[in-house]
Amino acid sequence: METKKKKKYLESVRRKLGFTNEFYVDPCGLSWGLALWWTEETQISVLNACPNFIDCDTVLTGQNMNWRTTFVYGWPAIRDKNAFWEDMKLLLSPYPKPWVCVGDFNAISFPDEKIGGDVVRPSQVNCLLNFLKQCDLVDLECKGPFFTWFNKQFGWRAIQERLDRAIAFIEWRELFTKAVVVHEALLGSDHRPLVLYIEWYVYSSPITEANKEVEQSLLNRLHELWQREEIHWKQRSRINWLKEGDKNTRFFHLSTIQRRQRNTILKLRGENGRWLDSDTDIKDEIFLFFKKLY
Repeated sequence: METKKKKKYLESVRRKLGFTNEFYVDPCGLSWGLALWWTEETQISVLNACPNFIDCDTVLTGQNMNWRTTFVYGWPAIRDKNAFWEDMKLLLSPYPKPWVCVGDFNAISFPDEKIGGDVVRPSQVNCLLNFLKQCDLVDLECKGPFFTWFNKQFGWRAIQERLDRAIAFIEWRELFTKAVVVHEALLGSDHRPLVLYIEWYVYSSPITEANKEVEQSLLNRLHELWQREEIHWKQRSRINWLKEGDKNTRFFHLSTIQRRQRNTILKLRGENGRWLDSDTDIKDEIFLFFKKLY
């Protein structure tokens, strides 16, 4: 995150939140500055750092999973953006490990990622789009409110943009097919917190042998349905100009992963206003809603 704060203040906040490890890029005056905090559940080795990013080697403690993570802050000024994107390209070449990048890019990829303010110019979207295409990266998309930045003005002065996101190599996406990006509530800052969940699990009942058997049966059935769905969408897809082969299969597999995450309901606000996040509660709420209709 961009801190704009000195290390002494950040250390007091870190300790209150329970993080055990830290790395900082000091601010310049009242601008910039980056802070990275983590717990013992994750092993992080910082490989490179500058005012724009902190690049790390990441390992989940107790699990045989290793990848590269870059936490990024893109320059807001137009005059500095080209240099930022060139630095990002250099960072990725060569890059043998699965890689994910999370943060404030200060850039949008499509005109509909902004509402209010001046009309979006092509140059405002081309930099990010070209970076994604040239480096074979995918946007992990998001759950929750779409826009991540709000200028805290109202009426005709209000501007909202999706400046924060998570992007990754296809290899990382295939490694973490259940990874979900969630935009949380806007509190204090003009940016929403962006949370990348490596896996999203909510268990609403104790795990027993009977539950495991039922779960495995449902997973097998779900896998079968996903395979049918993939064939269905492949037949209907407008991107069938791709040549057949491994590359084609992988492309459609990635499309299916993205579509599954897009269609997944992580949270649902019930009729009483309470947020539901377990599969059972969400299903029951949907059932009751339609039961009342009919």
